[in-house]
Amino acid sequence: MTASRIDISLCPTDLECGDSGDIRDERRVIESVIRFAAARHPGALVTAQVGHRQGHAWAMVDGDREAGRDLMADYWEAHADDASLYEIGGAA
Repeated sequence: MTASRIDISLCPTDLECGDSGDIRDERRVIESVIRFAAARHPGALVTAQVGHRQGHAWAMVDGDREAGRDLMADYWEAHADDASLYEIGGAA
């Protein structure tokens, strides 16, 4: 059996937090997304990145964009207020 493949590219604006001006740390978010996806899909090969421009985003589980959207919706619901994902003192 072939392992599942999960590909994720976050929009750079996903690192911003509304009007507060707070910025999530790119490395911390990517590591967190990978852990979350791997926990949901044990044995899957998970890759994640932040896109280079606004709107450059996708998420796919075995090529299925709807499953990818659901995965990321679940991720953000679980981690939207996760203080450990933010930059501390302007530097990570």
